Amino acid sequence: MHPILLTLPFGLTIYAYGAMLCLSVIVGRLLAVELASRAGMSPAVIDRCCLWTLAGAAIGARLLFVVTAPEQINSPLDVIAWWKGGVVAYGGFLGGFAATIVYCRAHRLHMLTWADCAAPALCVGLMITRIGCFLAGCDFGQPWNGAWAVHFPAGSPAFEQQSMMGLLPAGATQSLAVHPTQIYESLAGLLLLILVFAVRRRQTVPGRAFRFHFACRLPIIWTVANICILFRRQAEIEFSPVG
Repeated sequence: MHPILLTLPFGLTIYAYGAMLCLSVIVGRLLAVELASRAGMSPAVIDRCCLWTLAGAAIGARLLFVVTAPEQINSPLDVIAWWKGGVVAYGGFLGGFAATIVYCRAHRLHMLTWADCAAPALCVGLMITRIGCFLAGCDFGQPWNGAWAVHFPAGSPAFEQQSMMGLLPAGATQSLAVHPTQIYESLAGLLLLILVFAVRRRQTVPGRAFRFHFACRLPIIWTVANICILFRRQAEIEFSPVG
């Protein structure tokens, strides 16, 4: 666990999750634009679409946090006070998808062709952002003593959660061993990326790669949700404008 990557002058903090999120956006955008260009779509138009998608994702990620963690909202201004922390990855997925639909319809883009180009980028996003989750210590799994179980240090979400549940002895300095669900999802993203590219090479009908991605993504969400602590996943990520 390494939630803070760097502390810059003037107290500016770069958080691990924020850094991985930014990296996933950059890599995913470059990949999607390149694939769209190969498919005969205008790189400039698609690049603007990526900006729309990013804006929609940011709004969706914040709104889902507000819905799932209302106890952290003390005033109407807190709904938009993203700098205080709080985003949910799957809200970003839904918000970005909605914004993409609006943009494609407004600019008469073939939605399924663009979706096939975006599907690999979504896999990259899952793969990279879940590494950020692991570094931040959020979205931890249920207690488990398996060969690759991990412990999180005192002060981590897992440690605090298990302390509240009375699972830790007095004087404990780390959490119980838990499933590294973040790594599971990251590896699932890598495998899904490979499979989506394989489907893209063989597809004859636009949209097949995206539908394949979506069909595979649902079992991933279900599986990880069942491995994670069920009554409350630590989905909230605190981040600053650069973290």
